[in-house]
Amino acid sequence: MVKTMRTSTGVADGQANGSAHGRAPQIYDAVVIGAGFAGIRTLHEMRTRGLSARVLERGYGPGGTWHWNRYPGAHSDTPSWVYCFLFDAELLQDWDWKERFPGQSDMEAYFNHVVDRFDMAKDI
Repeated sequence: MVKTMRTSTGVADGQANGSAHGRAPQIYDAVVIGAGFAGIRTLHEMRTRGLSARVLERGYGPGGTWHWNRYPGAHSDTPSWVYCFLFDAELLQDWDWKERFPGQSDMEAYFNHVVDRFDMAKDI
């Protein structure tokens, strides 16, 4: 689930009386909850519109459900071509799925590839 928030003064990242992790509070146009498919897509959309955004993710990396589902044999029940971001034609060409129904490790690798390619880690 993705929630974006926008106010006239922006959204603060950090605590009102100081900063989280020793950094000064930042102001964002949008805060996105979760770095799954919707969260990554929303971050990309915010950037293309010239807006600043911060993605808040509980996991240690992107992938949403595919970050957490690490049980043996975890695979998608949907063909791999459905699990592609369509916002960049080159991205569609430079990723080869290993299986028709991708496994958890392939899904996680895809998310990491997208995040690296578009330099998104700094905003997650």
